Amino acid sequence: MVALWPVVILAGFFPFLESKTLTTLEKTNLNRFLGEVARCARVPAISMSLVRDGQIVYTNGFGTANNQRQVSASSKTVFCLGDITQTFTATLLAKLLDEHQNFTWDTPVQEILGAGINFGDRYRNDFLSLRDIVSMRTGLSNMDAVVLANAMDRSRLISKLRFAPKVVSFRGKYVYNNLLFAVAEEVARSLGQDTWYKLVQDHLLAPLGMTDTFFINKDVQQEENLAQPVMSYNGVPMPIPMEAMKGQEIVAAGSSICSTADDMAKWLQFNLNKGGTQDGGQLLSREALTELFQGQTTRSDAGNARVEGFSQPDVQVSYTREANTLGWIKGHYRGYSVLSQDGTLPGYESLTSFIPDRDVGVFTAFTGDNGPKTFAAKTLMNTYALDMLIRGQPSFHLKDFCQTLDAMFTIVVKNKPYVNRELKPASESKRPLEDYQAFYRNLAFGDIKVWLNESLYLKYGDIGEYHLRPTEQENVFQMEAMPGDLWYTTHVDVLRRKPYYAYFDTTPYSDDHIEVVKIPHFDKDTDPVFSRRVRVPPPYDEVREVCGAASRVAVSWSIVILSIILMLR
Repeated sequence: MVALWPVVILAGFFPFLESKTLTTLEKTNLNRFLGEVARCARVPAISMSLVRDGQIVYTNGFGTANNQRQVSASSKTVFCLGDITQTFTATLLAKLLDEHQNFTWDTPVQEILGAGINFGDRYRNDFLSLRDIVSMRTGLSNMDAVVLANAMDRSRLISKLRFAPKVVSFRGKYVYNNLLFAVAEEVARSLGQDTWYKLVQDHLLAPLGMTDTFFINKDVQQEENLAQPVMSYNGVPMPIPMEAMKGQEIVAAGSSICSTADDMAKWLQFNLNKGGTQDGGQLLSREALTELFQGQTTRSDAGNARVEGFSQPDVQVSYTREANTLGWIKGHYRGYSVLSQDGTLPGYESLTSFIPDRDVGVFTAFTGDNGPKTFAAKTLMNTYALDMLIRGQPSFHLKDFCQTLDAMFTIVVKNKPYVNRELKPASESKRPLEDYQAFYRNLAFGDIKVWLNESLYLKYGDIGEYHLRPTEQENVFQMEAMPGDLWYTTHVDVLRRKPYYAYFDTTPYSDDHIEVVKIPHFDKDTDPVFSRRVRVPPPYDEVREVCGAASRVAVSWSIVILSIILMLR
């Protein structure tokens, strides 16, 4: 058993907290802890806030928010939050549904948006609801590359959802899908009669006084307080251009909010205060907020810590992630029910956790590599702070932090190890490069262009450009990102361990000509295949109508024939 959180009684180091606020010594020691996190996890900038008994007891930033401008991080430094945005969207939807009594979480999306939205099969069309989207039980692939490369706008994405790969049966099990928050955004627009951005601002941010919170958009680079996202290249932190985030606008309702430690403390207060505001008002009814916290979809993935959390006997104290609620993840820590949500964007990591029964909450965000170690680091930071708030002392000495972090890293990767699939490079392709030039299409993911300019190149979406280098395996090319917005996808240290490959192939109908290309890393749940020739099937409703008409004709003729037989008798 890994001693993940060994309990160490530190006399005088963190005295039991008799008051709601932290003492000067406690704040000093917490700052020392953030410094140790920065050193062991190698993160340049950190943001943290703590709430207890309705009061904000700590907000701070640590490290360098922007190395080029030599700006230090503070409690007002902005970090982009990724999936924590989902908690805001779910809360907004709860508020709008409260105001539109004719719709509920279980109303089919088609009933709200009309039959123009199509999910590709009868049951999803007839029954897929906001509850299914927000609790991650649609069974549809997330199509990761669409957002990454800004492959299409939101309206085109929604029109292509009928082609989205089906990972499991509808409501069969938890399957991560941030992409469908584009649909949730359309529902919010329909119910609120305004843009999602304006609705979040008017219904949530303004009433809660979250004045420094904003969204990823074309103006994000102008924000002076923004922490520069970075990832390591040969061990050196390198900036990730904010242009690399432009695809997040496709799923703004799922991943586009950026905020500060000060503002996120107010968000924790709101959720711990059962939907109430600091001035005594009630922004969201207690009943509506309580429904947001109820488990909906069990999280299960063969012990994967990212999905299920950390459990005994692998660790001394469990921190579990058992079920998706409406926007949150529900689990347990030290016997208490804990609600959390984390986020990952290129060069950003974040996690917010709170325990309603103890009226305590923690928010953490930092810049740095996206990977198993940073997932472990943000989990460890939150549990450390939760222990301070509910026990009056941390669970381990600072000198043990690096060792504990390494133990957690081992747990994260043990079920999902990095596999070195690297193929040996070749000096030249076994087939003429001209054979690969073409436009390839996938009905869900969109189009790819492969062209020849001395070497072979591939372009996908608005910002995805790759150099294709031959390997020892015929028709397989390693993808190397070109300088530009997505340079990091194949160059930074944490991603080099999993090389990207494009697998070209012929088809059974044409052994001599390259017809398809498969790019597995474009989606974690499926292996998208792009083809030169694609037949577009009719929408499901048309199929149902044609089949229904054919069935009616068949039944009519059967009746006629049966009648003739009876008359002849």
